[in-house]
Amino acid sequence: FDSMKRLLDSLDATDYGPNDLVDLVIRFDRPREATAEWFHQVEGVRSRVSSTWKQGNATIIVADEPMGLRRSWLEAWKPKHEHERAIILEDDVEVSPIWYKWLQQAHDAYDGRSDLADISLQRQTLIPKIPVEKRRNRRMMRRNMKNNNKGTEKILESPTDGQPFLFRLVGSIGYSPKASVWMDFLDFANCALETNLDVSVPGLMTSGWYGGYFDKTTMWTQLFIYFCNHQELSTLYYFPPNNRTLATHWREKGAHFDVSFGRDFELATVKNGDIDFPSELVSLDWDAKPIKMQPTLRPLVMSVSLHYGREEFDRFVLGLRRHYRGDIALLISSSAPSEIKDMLVEHNVTVSESDAEGGRQFTPKWRRIIKTRYKFYEGMCRQEKYDLCMILDFRDVLFQSNPLAHVKFPSEPTLHVYLHNIKTNGWAKRQAVNCKGGKASWLEDQWFINAGGLIASPSMMANISGLYRMFGYKCDNQVALNLAVYGKKLYGANDIVMHKQGEGSINNAAWGGVFQKDSRQRILNHNCFPSPVVHQFDEKAKLG
Repeated sequence: FDSMKRLLDSLDATDYGPNDLVDLVIRFDRPREATAEWFHQVEGVRSRVSSTWKQGNATIIVADEPMGLRRSWLEAWKPKHEHERAIILEDDVEVSPIWYKWLQQAHDAYDGRSDLADISLQRQTLIPKIPVEKRRNRRMMRRNMKNNNKGTEKILESPTDGQPFLFRLVGSIGYSPKASVWMDFLDFANCALETNLDVSVPGLMTSGWYGGYFDKTTMWTQLFIYFCNHQELSTLYYFPPNNRTLATHWREKGAHFDVSFGRDFELATVKNGDIDFPSELVSLDWDAKPIKMQPTLRPLVMSVSLHYGREEFDRFVLGLRRHYRGDIALLISSSAPSEIKDMLVEHNVTVSESDAEGGRQFTPKWRRIIKTRYKFYEGMCRQEKYDLCMILDFRDVLFQSNPLAHVKFPSEPTLHVYLHNIKTNGWAKRQAVNCKGGKASWLEDQWFINAGGLIASPSMMANISGLYRMFGYKCDNQVALNLAVYGKKLYGANDIVMHKQGEGSINNAAWGGVFQKDSRQRILNHNCFPSPVVHQFDEKAKLG
């Protein structure tokens, strides 16, 4: 409890300004043997904060059972909305008097950044990416970590002169996550722990610590490292002058240290002039080198919406625009109401119109729609304008995140197809006889590819649009795509990526689909992240 007293002393000495309300919540993990003396010490802390904490409400929470470090962190803060702010402090941390004002200014300046996960008061030293020549020396890495929290000979240095910067590695000492990111992370962590997801990141020494050098229940940060690596998020740091820090870590004996080492850095006690918060930040990768800029992807999302109503248009267009700012192209009925056309203009959707009418499968009206649809896809997806084009069914898709955020910059030609969790059935094989030149044997024991959502480079889109010239318009479009892929009829396809159900950009929920849901009822991929696109969301599916 001496470390708790030291932390509380530093919080009492903080400059919060005259008007800010700051609530204090202290959570105690219950020891395996909670003695009367331990409870007496807890009541001493309760008595202290009730009389000395004047910034807002003070709450003491004692766990009903031993939780361990990881669970304690995951239950430390559960934001109610995306605009809350908090800082999480372990008891062996001490904060600078200027930490609060700096942190508030940093949140004000950078919370709008899409690449920001959190803000740390720590003077981070660890560079987690292991040089190839040092990866074999695991025993030395373990000794260094347990003795002094340094796993590399080289330590992190600020790339800027007295300015904040971004670094991929989380800093848990004086930790203030962005509320929206923390909410997403908590959902991810619950799923990852429930499904025993492998959260190792190749090349990072922290992956070896998690469940190897340390008990997994003592380390929440590897979950967050995996999460940030997938989401391409970074932590904001600021290193005060004269080798000082906004939060010092006393590195006391416990879960991460065999012996106590004392404070890591002296605290910054006064503000050395105005701290600059530039709009452009230096961003460092896991190896502490500047993150390399990737080519800007030129994407297009396309769909066909003939004779649907405002509800379907709102779900598709507004749902997509919540996550995606790239180009959208829709083929709509020439008789669509003016309110729908106005809405599409408002949301910067390129519109083509058709007087084609719906009809039963294989009727002349149906065949005309198929011809019109693929002519539209080929005409819109032009190589001089786009790198990748996504085509989707219209009525039965939901958007949960940017559908193209994690698609790699393509080679030419490229095709991503998305499977159902079933093998091709007798219906598909019977339909193959209607496909000119197609053979049912090509579909034998193959996973069924859904034609209602795929991603293709422009040249591959032209190949796909030509499927019906190849197989004839009596061929079902689902069967045609399966025949083309499994029969190797898409000539020049250097890179056909086949995504199992629950992997990649499109999750086909029906026809054998298995998935989890998070606390906000979002459907998850098998990697515990929300499926960017849920196809056939309204069909019966099995929850994993």
